[in-house]
Amino acid sequence: MKALLIAATAVALAGPALACGGTAEYPQTAETLAQSSLTPERKAEFEKTLQEGWALHGESHEQGDGAKMGQSMQTLRQLQAQIPEK
Repeated sequence: MKALLIAATAVALAGPALACGGTAEYPQTAETLAQSSLTPERKAEFEKTLQEGWALHGESHEQGDGAKMGQSMQTLRQLQAQIPEK
């Protein structure tokens, strides 16, 4: 459900952010997380962090803030590195 919510938000933001990798990677990471073998507690923790990063990512686009963009992408990369591959 949360992955779907993130994906829907990605579609809404895609217009002004087509060139941004995070616009595609956040929903992809949410899907990977949903399908991962992490414990429910760890998944919930990661989902919260992913949602916070995605919100920051959206703000960075709205405000044209490169620092927020960098922070949101760093959050994404850190999560991606911690999600076990199938």
